[in-house]
Amino acid sequence: MRALAYSLHLNKPVKKYSLKDVPAAKPKKEKFDLNNADTSALKEINGIGEKLSLRILKYRDILGGFVTMEQLREVYGLDSLVINRVIENSRISEGFQPRKINVNTATEKQFMAHPYFVKLAKAIVSYRFQHGDFHSVDDIQRVGNIDDISFKKIAPYLSIRDDQ
Repeated sequence: MRALAYSLHLNKPVKKYSLKDVPAAKPKKEKFDLNNADTSALKEINGIGEKLSLRILKYRDILGGFVTMEQLREVYGLDSLVINRVIENSRISEGFQPRKINVNTATEKQFMAHPYFVKLAKAIVSYRFQHGDFHSVDDIQRVGNIDDISFKKIAPYLSIRDDQ
């Protein structure tokens, strides 16, 4: 039974608290890996339901994996508040390597299947046909339509050999 004390000024009982009355801090949830997450992990985030979780996973699969959290901004229908919640609750594993496209063997159709190459596919394949194989991923910058910003965005998804 709790002891009651009386306030000197109000003549009302004052409840005394012990440490067991103070709620414990919630343990911090471990961040989930965005590239291995399923719909249930995403739906734990306030603002993400079935449709948005499926849309995020579909976009991740089309990309070949997320390499930066900023890519979440490319998912249709995600507002900045929800994106921030995903960023707070997830991570991209250090050293993650996305699925790569071999610039020396990919067809125009294979490039077109990736959202970053829709406008570049024809130019890359034509350049390769005219000039031969690329010797490094950096060589892709020789294709006329690729500026530095675009290159930094697409480079993680490219390789010059199938074993990369």
